[in-house]
Amino acid sequence: MLPGIGTGEYVIIALLALIVIGPKDLPMLMRKLGGFINRLRGMAAEFRASFDEMARQSELDELRKQVEELRSGQLMQPISDEIAPAMTAIETDIRQDWTGAGASPAVEVPTAAPAPKKRKAATTAKTPAAKAAKPAAAKPAKGAFKKPVAPKPTKAPAKPPAKPKPRGKGAKS
Repeated sequence: MLPGIGTGEYVIIALLALIVIGPKDLPMLMRKLGGFINRLRGMAAEFRASFDEMARQSELDELRKQVEELRSGQLMQPISDEIAPAMTAIETDIRQDWTGAGASPAVEVPTAAPAPKKRKAATTAKTPAAKAAKPAAAKPAKGAFKKPVAPKPTKAPAKPPAKPKPRGKGAKS
């Protein structure tokens, strides 16, 4: 409904339209008015859809720019500039702790300690005490994984050949 127009106003407008236009042409006018309103609604929906599409497109363009900045490393530059003073302070503290009271820039501090070599885990027990401590169920029983053998089928005894039936009277040959 339109703002500022109440039910009473609509009744007055309907009575005036009935008197001015007449009962004969009023249904045709209402159909045309309804079609016009439907076209207006369609245009408004199309406008809204195109506006939403433009908004989505602009968001996609912004996302593409951000992805491109990430790929080229330009986005990280401002962050690196902000972090650089803190990183140098941390580095000097580490050098002082590593080398002693004062660290000179010529002293090279190792970046990482070498990783310890991995030992191979003992998979077999070599001592008799270790062998005895192993559970008995660790080893499968002999023949546990053999396929069962099905008995061979025996041949049925051959049947004797059937004897021909004697023909009776009236049998056709």
